[in-house]
Amino acid sequence: ALPAGKRMLRPMIVGRILQSLGVRPGERVLEVGTGSGYLTACLLRLGARVRSLELHEPIAAQARENLATLGPAAPVEVLTADAMDLTEQSAYDAIVLTASLPVYQPLFEQALRPGGRGTGAGGARGRREPGGVNRVRRATAREARRPRQSAPSGTEYRAPNTAGRLPASPDR
Repeated sequence: ALPAGKRMLRPMIVGRILQSLGVRPGERVLEVGTGSGYLTACLLRLGARVRSLELHEPIAAQARENLATLGPAAPVEVLTADAMDLTEQSAYDAIVLTASLPVYQPLFEQALRPGGRGTGAGGARGRREPGGVNRVRRATAREARRPRQSAPSGTEYRAPNTAGRLPASPDR
């Protein structure tokens, strides 16, 4: 159990998030909602460099303690911060939203590098995947110049390369 009455993601959802994200060694990943640090440790094991934001200090402290067992050289930073204050632009290869967000914010897309991927459990808008995981990918400059389709084919939606809303999910 987590402090402050918060709950952890089920391992099946963590697995689906990891599959959906497709992290490669050396990629820079932003995690929003650190929780126990389990997903963070999985991302590290896949070779990612992780910056994790947790709103609640007691939860962040517990995660830091759990992640300390990986050793001091682990490329991870756990910060107590409100992700809604995120100002970075094109900084991350991937973003994982596991925290409950009151309203989806395009600032997460803006923080992705062109071609970067984002995924989250439940609340983020985008393509709904089986098991409650949503996915979005920021368009590269070349893709952004192509005409938009009302319902892109394939298994993911392209987010605009500039600030903006995601296309509506086809199941709406």
